[in-house]
Amino acid sequence: MFPVRAVLFSILSLFICSSVARRLQIRMVQGKHHYEGRIEVLHNDKWGEVCDHKWDLKGAKVACRMLGFPDALRYTSGDWFGRGSGYFWMDDVQCNGDEWTLERCSRKDWGRCNCRRGQTAGVVCRMRDEEYVIKPSPSNASKEIVDLPIRLLGPMLHDLISEGLVQVQIDKQWGYVCSHGWTEMNSRVACGMLGYKDYHRGPLVRPQKTSEKKEKDLPEGAFMVSNVSCAGHESSFVECRHKGWGPLKCEGGFPVRIKCSRSPMFVNPNLRLRGSFNLHEGRVEVRNPNPSSKQHWGTVCDDHFGLKDANVVCRSIGLGTASRVFTNAHFGQGVRGIYKDDVNCNGWERDFGDCRANLQSNCNHYEDVSVRCNVPKLYNNKIRIAGGMTPHEGRVEVFDGKRWGAVCAEHWGIEEAVVACRHLGLGFAKNAITSNYFGVTSLPVIFSNVDCKLDEISLHHCERAIPKITRCRSGRKAGIICTRAVPDLVVNVDELEKNVRIDAIPLAYMQCSYEENCLGESAREQWPNNRYYTRRLLRFTTRVENRGLAPFKPDVPKSSWQWHQCHNHYHSMEVFSTYDLVDFSGIKAAAGHKASFCLEDTVCDEGIPKTFNCTDGGDQGISPNCYDVYKWNIDCQWIDVTDFPHGSFYLRVTVNPDRKVAESDYLNNIAKCELYDYGNFAVAAKCHLEECQSGMDTHGGNAKGACCVFPFKYRNKVYRSCTKSGYNRFWCSTTSDFDRSRRWGICY
Repeated sequence: MFPVRAVLFSILSLFICSSVARRLQIRMVQGKHHYEGRIEVLHNDKWGEVCDHKWDLKGAKVACRMLGFPDALRYTSGDWFGRGSGYFWMDDVQCNGDEWTLERCSRKDWGRCNCRRGQTAGVVCRMRDEEYVIKPSPSNASKEIVDLPIRLLGPMLHDLISEGLVQVQIDKQWGYVCSHGWTEMNSRVACGMLGYKDYHRGPLVRPQKTSEKKEKDLPEGAFMVSNVSCAGHESSFVECRHKGWGPLKCEGGFPVRIKCSRSPMFVNPNLRLRGSFNLHEGRVEVRNPNPSSKQHWGTVCDDHFGLKDANVVCRSIGLGTASRVFTNAHFGQGVRGIYKDDVNCNGWERDFGDCRANLQSNCNHYEDVSVRCNVPKLYNNKIRIAGGMTPHEGRVEVFDGKRWGAVCAEHWGIEEAVVACRHLGLGFAKNAITSNYFGVTSLPVIFSNVDCKLDEISLHHCERAIPKITRCRSGRKAGIICTRAVPDLVVNVDELEKNVRIDAIPLAYMQCSYEENCLGESAREQWPNNRYYTRRLLRFTTRVENRGLAPFKPDVPKSSWQWHQCHNHYHSMEVFSTYDLVDFSGIKAAAGHKASFCLEDTVCDEGIPKTFNCTDGGDQGISPNCYDVYKWNIDCQWIDVTDFPHGSFYLRVTVNPDRKVAESDYLNNIAKCELYDYGNFAVAAKCHLEECQSGMDTHGGNAKGACCVFPFKYRNKVYRSCTKSGYNRFWCSTTSDFDRSRRWGICY
């Protein structure tokens, strides 16, 4: 038996060794990062390229797994990563996606290729989750601790505690910080960890409650860290030097007490975070330094971006230090320019705009950087959900400081649901529930007429009826359904600006358009004699991008789509976009709308496969990093301007206008152009994304470009559009009550 076993073992070993020896070697070259590049394979001891014929995402998945990555983000073709050598080994590679090597995929024989130089296959691989994240680097004394919980024991003011005794938590045990070696730089870092921009300068004072006690009289294990020594630019104590974690003694010392400076949050006009349900984290976006540019906001590249840079970002928007940096468009890709690259902050800049950076970027939007900032903890603003089948849904219940109660569903909408999901930390709002879907409750209604503006950090910060007049006549209670990933639609302003025209079409040829209410009001009177009339149409192309992390899908199931016999297609959303002509005072002159009769992936970014195709009744939607294009020559892709005189207007295009489909950012759904109608032709100029909910922004005045607020009160009169009252140009208030705020701007 022994010789037989030995022979079998030798044969098996030879088979295994020969299999390993024959395993195809693969590499990526010419990529900017280690996770991307042009694919090359080793055959007969020579490296050669893979032709891009039939190359797709399935092949890229196999290649990335061979290289040790979990998956592929996209595939590339052509000279994306350079033209290469022109020496090819593989061609017509077609994989199922589950093969363990490219050799197992369908392909031509080795070296049989009909490719030219520059027709090379490439990949952008997905890194592991931990590779996307930059965390604080622990000092030697901090060992492996990266996240250090911290709090203040002190008086509460406006639901915040900004001064008091500092405590940190080690192994689930809270303890004080010893005063030995304490400096103002330590206070700066501590306040940053607590979510505050800066510290209140002053001498370190022994706490009153313990001033007469010696250290030995404090409870055993009262101190968790001592001799902290920070330079001031750190994100957390874990990056600073100290004596190690406690419990430990603090002989001759006392608990550290600090006071942090409260600052307005999220008010920097040139810097913002986008793409997250939380206001304190997201993709970093900066305002274009060229005020005349139609691309008002752009992103920041993640090249060489670290926590020191992120700290400046966070403090620039009124928050504390940064706890994380995320690379590779963690919160979705931006859509405009990339305005900063190779950022290099020293950590002491007063504003992110003061940091050194390269303003000419060689990055793509999948390299957009994101940050997570420390934010002050809110006390007393308690909220919970009940009655749901999952942890992400339920009836909303709030605590007013004395009791728990329900929220009335009257006036409850997606904006309020967004803030509620954010308050609970459950992600984005998918649906706002206005029925007793999650059951009835005996709790009293204590919140009613809730009105949120999307920028609140908790439901308690939204406007609502005062407690004495809280009413809920319907008896319906508000509920929410939250989700972790949603789409984000953006109108492409370049496509809109270059494809505007005036057409005159005989009314008799517009049967389907008439049936679908795509014409002006006078068409109804003209229809019985339609052969004698012509309609004048303002036509344009809309290209709508999905830059979110989930597909945009119709708000109703396929079984509820409406069939339109005349056009022979389904409408998956009755109103997918609206089109308005607005005069310079902000008054709507003409309007149109577009139903989503064929919502699909018309075109996608390089290496992103199409998913939705509405041909023959297929599924409708827009995949992430894909575009739905309605060209100017499509029926109803217009505003009927027959009934209006020629002149100058604003053209405004709004997608998902009723917000029936959840998105990560509703403030980029409006495109606005200056439009000049000359009768037989029209010209669009200065198209840009309009981020004002009112649809009207300002310049001049004293509001620093803030948005108009409609309606607003001026001299005890209510105005619902821009006015010349009291001034020789159209102006508006940027608050609801100009008489009180005195904030205004010239309408733009």
